[in-house]
Amino acid sequence: MGWKAIKEHYEIKHNVHVRGGLITIGSAYVPDIIAFDFEGKFRKSDDLFVRGELDRVYKALAADPALLLKLIRQEDVFERSIRVYSFKGAEITEHFCEELGWPNVTHDGKIMYENRFTTDRNEAIEWALKEAESAVKWENRRLGELQKEIEETKARRDEYSSDVEILNALTRERADIARIKDDDESKREQFHRDCKECKSLEAELADLKKALKPFADACTITNFPDEKDIDDSIAATKITFGDLRKARSFLEGSNKTNI
Repeated sequence: MGWKAIKEHYEIKHNVHVRGGLITIGSAYVPDIIAFDFEGKFRKSDDLFVRGELDRVYKALAADPALLLKLIRQEDVFERSIRVYSFKGAEITEHFCEELGWPNVTHDGKIMYENRFTTDRNEAIEWALKEAESAVKWENRRLGELQKEIEETKARRDEYSSDVEILNALTRERADIARIKDDDESKREQFHRDCKECKSLEAELADLKKALKPFADACTITNFPDEKDIDDSIAATKITFGDLRKARSFLEGSNKTNI
């Protein structure tokens, strides 16, 4: 890995180190203003910060891709190797460096942040333990916050569910009222139709009575029944309006024949 070769060749004054599979160049606050992979392909160039010295560096890096790739693959040479320890979770890692402390970099490209690298392995273990304990406290607090949010969310959900039930009941009630209203309207319409039919049939019955009267007068029957007797006879024999219509038609036909 040639991070040191790149730093020395291009006389880079900013931090050069390896993170996330990329060689990065930047400051303490923005460590990856310029970043490229181990094939020399640029992954980031922050125009907001690439200016002045870094502008010179970026142009020099991009001017000769073959040279950049050669330096990346070049094996770095270090004047000395000081053993240091760091940690990642419960894993205690071992590294080597030329100079201790920030902002120096280990041979494998790790920038040595404070409280992360030490020559004492036991101290690295203590740091790792403290960080893990702090993480547990943080996650427990966050878990409590989430549980509270869950309970509050459940309460809101139950309230909304109650609203849904009430509104569904109101919707069903409205539907029932509308259905009853439609039924009543239908019954009224049917009643009006029946009334019209009754009036029409009553008119036909009156016409039929008038048609029967001349024939009754022409008969030898001395005591021809009056209209009430005719109505009673019709009711007694259960003659329908349809039968009366047929009779009327028959009588009208007979009247034409006699004429």
